Amino acid sequence: MPNITWTRKNNLLPNGEEQFTSSVYVIENMDRHKGGTYICTANNGVGQVATSQIILHVLYPPEISVENPIVYSGEGQEAMLVCIVHGESQPEVLWHKDTMQIDQTERHVIESRGARHTLIIRKVHPQDFGNYSCIADNQLGKTRKTVTLTGRPKAAVFRSMPNSQWKDRYNISWIADSHSPIEEYKLYYRLVDGDILQGHDGIYMDGRKSHHTYMGGNMLDYDRKITSFDSYSYGGVGSGGLGHSGYSSHSVHGVGHKWSKTDWRDVVLPAFPYSHHYTQGMSYMLRALEPDQQYEARVQSR
Repeated sequence: MPNITWTRKNNLLPNGEEQFTSSVYVIENMDRHKGGTYICTANNGVGQVATSQIILHVLYPPEISVENPIVYSGEGQEAMLVCIVHGESQPEVLWHKDTMQIDQTERHVIESRGARHTLIIRKVHPQDFGNYSCIADNQLGKTRKTVTLTGRPKAAVFRSMPNSQWKDRYNISWIADSHSPIEEYKLYYRLVDGDILQGHDGIYMDGRKSHHTYMGGNMLDYDRKITSFDSYSYGGVGSGGLGHSGYSSHSVHGVGHKWSKTDWRDVVLPAFPYSHHYTQGMSYMLRALEPDQQYEARVQSR
């Protein structure tokens, strides 16, 4: 009785083994990653071994992933939108802007190399900003993913150290990447309510560790997770261009309003003179802060 083993060409077997010994090999919970060339080898110790190959094709509906769900660009520049498409049989891939199919033109170049499908927009116009769909279709189904082309600045990143060297002031600074000059920033800041933190160990109530240190003086919240979440773009009109990010301020203004210590306060800072560099930024001195307290900040740009 020959000894029969199974292997897969240039890959492990689906269960993670290099080989499996049996006259029958069963593959359960089939998916596309389990396709390939399977090799059956029989050896009874007499003469040469016998081998046979089975090529397994797994049929499945299209699966799409996008390289960047948000693509940043500027007027007159080039933008590249990429989706990665897998499917068996081979899917047909189309690009749409909103509900309109995009055809190949001098400004719109559509490329396909293997699973990578690219829409290149040359000399971006204001009307090019918005939502694009990568749509893949085969006999087993249709799938789509959305890519947003925007002219907004990227989320700002705080660069200042977390601890202030002054008792009641803090010099906060940040940078933001933008393909066009940033016109102004809107800086929000507030005192952190003591109920938010467990006072002795610098741990948030929801279990996230903070990067706060208590070395005296004031400090701005410099938790990387928070600053990346709390940095926004905002602006005027135009979907996907310099439109509003959807964030609304918590601060309140008006005659007779009594500030709560933990209200968001904001200041609008014109970015003058305008910078034509891709990476732009600003610093601002926050004054009249309470000594030995903790603050958090967020910044918007347009």
